[in-house]
Amino acid sequence: MKSIVLHIIVLLTLYLARECQAVKINKISVPSYFDLHSENKNQPLILECDYDTDDDDTGVVLKWLLNSVSIYQWIPLNTVNPTGLKSFKNRIDLEYNKDLPEKQRYSTLVIKNPTIADTGNYSCDVQTFKSHDRKTAPITIVYVDDSIKLNYFIDEIENQVNFECSINQIYPLPEVTFLIGNEARNFSSPLETHVFTNIYHNISVSAQINKEEIEDDEEVTCLVRIPTIDYEKKASVHYDENYGHMIRANLLLSIIMYLILLMIKSMAF
Repeated sequence: MKSIVLHIIVLLTLYLARECQAVKINKISVPSYFDLHSENKNQPLILECDYDTDDDDTGVVLKWLLNSVSIYQWIPLNTVNPTGLKSFKNRIDLEYNKDLPEKQRYSTLVIKNPTIADTGNYSCDVQTFKSHDRKTAPITIVYVDDSIKLNYFIDEIENQVNFECSINQIYPLPEVTFLIGNEARNFSSPLETHVFTNIYHNISVSAQINKEEIEDDEEVTCLVRIPTIDYEKKASVHYDENYGHMIRANLLLSIIMYLILLMIKSMAF
């Protein structure tokens, strides 16, 4: 019986503490991802924190944290401007929202020249002499070069078509799928993936399918996805069953032309 009463008291205390909370973060606006290679190129990363405090509450300190490490601080009663901390010291744009009211202006985090190193969990943390509140949301910094290339060649000996999809400079590491028509097919061999990593990933993915399983002029798509943030890009080609023959014919023609030029040069001497 005593344990039940104690449990009820604890719950009531927590409830009253929440109801009497002097500071409250209503929401934080953090995009699920930020693409460095699209319309966002050269644009800042903007994170917003909407909060309220009681009129009589004092000692407000607002911080932004990345992966629990403080990167920005604003103290409204302080005559000193908000400051970026650690590696963000010179990367916070305090002039971006200069026409907005001070509270909205300085509660917004504006990061100049974002990079993939800025991926992580961002927290807006507001505390006063009376209370404290924090909200956190993740963001992934994405970089995908426009050069997603899909090529194929026909192996007459093995009676199969070999596809290769190349993605230059991408982050984070994606999932790559081949579609024939609008559906995935069973390839005669598993996808082979080769990853070359510096700052970004360079990826080459290849697969083979029997010639009988693909029709002439059928569309083949290389689908590149980052599923955790619902992000995708793709490249497509139309399969031409005569493609291999044309390549061999063009190659043979080039060899013949080269030999003719050699003969002409030798006759000139």
